[in-house]
Amino acid sequence: MNSFVAALQRFGIGRVAAMLGVGIGVVAAIVALSMNLGQPKSLLYSNLDLKEAGAITAALDQANVKYEIKGDGSTILVGRDEVGSTRLLLSSKGLPTSGSVGYEIFDNANAMGQTDFVQQLNRQRALEGELARTIQALDGVTSARVHLVLPKRDLFEEEAEQPSASISIGVGGRQPSADQVRAMQNLVAGAVPNLKPDRVTVVDQHAKTLSGGEAGDAMAADGRKSDVEQRITKTIKTLVEGMVGPGKARVNVTADLDLSRVTIAEEKFDPDGQVIRSESTTEETAKENGPATNGQATAANNIPGGTGAEGDNSISNSGSTESTTNYEISKTTRTEVKEPGQLKRI
Repeated sequence: MNSFVAALQRFGIGRVAAMLGVGIGVVAAIVALSMNLGQPKSLLYSNLDLKEAGAITAALDQANVKYEIKGDGSTILVGRDEVGSTRLLLSSKGLPTSGSVGYEIFDNANAMGQTDFVQQLNRQRALEGELARTIQALDGVTSARVHLVLPKRDLFEEEAEQPSASISIGVGGRQPSADQVRAMQNLVAGAVPNLKPDRVTVVDQHAKTLSGGEAGDAMAADGRKSDVEQRITKTIKTLVEGMVGPGKARVNVTADLDLSRVTIAEEKFDPDGQVIRSESTTEETAKENGPATNGQATAANNIPGGTGAEGDNSISNSGSTESTTNYEISKTTRTEVKEPGQLKRI
C-alpha cells in the first residue's frame, strides 16, 4: 500500500487527476452513444393534424411504445425495428384517419332517423374524405383535403349550375408537375357527375395556385416547357456521354414553345367534283282548231248570215319542254386543333 502511494506521489497528483478526467469522459461518451443509439430514429408519421397526433401518442403510451416528437408536434419517430408493428397497431385502432371521414360514416348511421339533407351532407363528406385519402396516397403528397360544391338542381330549372371542386395539398419536397396536377383534377372530376376538370382548382400549403385560372395556365405552360427541356437534355447528354464517358458532359437546353391553342375550321368547294342532286322534266302540248281565211278580210265575212269564203278548218299544235337539273358541289370540311406546347426552337 505504501509503495502504491509512493508511486502516485512520484507520478504526480495533476497527472492522476487528468487521467481520471479522461476516463470519466470516455465513459460518459460511451453512455451517451448507447443512449443515442437506443433513441427512436425512424419516421412513423409526419405532417399530422395536432388533434390526430395527440390521439396517436395516447395510443402509443397505452401500448408502452417509446416514441419521439419532432417539430411542432406533427412528426412522430419510433425505433427502426418498431415502425411496421407500430403502424399495424395504430391501424387496428383506426389511426391515423388523415383528418377526413370516408364511407365509414355510414357504418353506424341510422338512415331511418335522418333527413334527406343530413343524408346528402354525409354523402358529400364521405366523397370528399375518400378523394382526399386517394390523393394523399399519391407520390409526393403528404396531406390533402377536398372541397366539393354540388349545386342542387331545381325541378323546373332549365340550366343547372355546374359543380366545382378545390383541392388543398401538402407537398414535402418539390412542387408537383403539371401532369400530376392534371391527374388530380381528372381524378376528382371522374368521381363527381358533370364535373369538368377545368373547374377543379388545386393549391398547395403555401397558398400557391397550381391549377385553375391564369395561374394554373401559367404553371401548366411552365410545366410543359420544363418537361421538354428535361427530355431533350437527357437525350443529348446520353448521346454525348456515350462518346466522352459518363459524367464528362454538361448539357443545358432552353426550349421556346408555342403555347397558343389554335382552332382552324376550313371548308373547301370543288367545282370539278359536281354531282347531280336532282333532275326534273316538264312537257306542255297545246292543240287549236279554227277556220282558214287565207289571210283575206272581206265584207261578206263580216255580214251576219253571209257565207263568206268557205274553206277547210286549220289545226295548230304548240308544245314546250322544260328540263331542270340541280348539281351538288363537292365540299370538304376540316377542323384542326393545335394544342399548346409545339416546339419552335431550342
